[in-house]
Amino acid sequence: AALLHYSGWGVLPPAHHLALGWIYVAAAWLAAFAVNGVLAFMQEPGAWPSTGHFIDGFFNVTFNPSLLVQAGSALGTAGLISLVAGCAAGAARLRAVVVRSASRFVLGGFALLAAGTAWYAAVLPVPAQQVLTAVPGAGSLLFYGTLVACAVVFAFALTGPFSRPEGCGRSFALLLLTIGLAATLAAGAQRALARRPHVITGYLEVNGLDPRARGELSRSGFLVASGAAPSLTARDPLATGRELFRRQCAACHTRTGFRSLREAVRGWDADVIERQLGRLDRLRGSMPPFAGTREERRALAGWLAALQVPAAGKAAP
Repeated sequence: AALLHYSGWGVLPPAHHLALGWIYVAAAWLAAFAVNGVLAFMQEPGAWPSTGHFIDGFFNVTFNPSLLVQAGSALGTAGLISLVAGCAAGAARLRAVVVRSASRFVLGGFALLAAGTAWYAAVLPVPAQQVLTAVPGAGSLLFYGTLVACAVVFAFALTGPFSRPEGCGRSFALLLLTIGLAATLAAGAQRALARRPHVITGYLEVNGLDPRARGELSRSGFLVASGAAPSLTARDPLATGRELFRRQCAACHTRTGFRSLREAVRGWDADVIERQLGRLDRLRGSMPPFAGTREERRALAGWLAALQVPAAGKAAP
């Protein structure tokens, strides 16, 4: 619909061209509605883990505030882009009409975005809520930065393009667009940050583990439960550590490249690493807790310590 609408300018009859535009609007909103339900479910699955019902997962407590954020982002961004385009209109009267109309979308969109952001944080589970509101932190920077940016765009749009459309210049409109895009990007980033380290909160973590099974894994052993060869820990600690890295860490980390674990543990010995593995969920970086026995944790610590190349040796395989 978008491609047909774009290519139909000056070709299709006006009524048909307008109909394609409305088809595009409806399809876009339905897509946003569906994606919002998926993302909201990942953040707070509600009663779905126990009931398995689609409605319980899709329409959860974060669905409405998330939808408000999506709507505000879409309307506000559309208004800002239209504002930039409107400032280039040739006739002064037409320019004033387009600028004022676009500013209405800007005002409404960023008011919704700010309200949705605050509402979203208010209904989150307490741990995720603290990620966004605890100062200092990346989450609080994104959360409060979104609210401040929304307030700046709203105030500038109200006192500028809306109140005096004839005096709005393109440079000013581009500045508002830059601030507005920063606000919408921050709003999306904070939701992803609040969800980490979960794919589905309380049900599935980024490394593929069900957090509800962690207690059992600490008693029976992670590698045996995951189908790896039994008794690896006693037979080959380095192989055990490498396998634990592959199954629990490699979803987010590499040994020496992106998010390098060699760099993360540089200067630490195996004892220090083992202590840190025992409190991963309290370290920076939003990591899930280690799952496995004390022996497995010690094996992973030994393998991570061996990643650091000694003066006359080689790194761990």
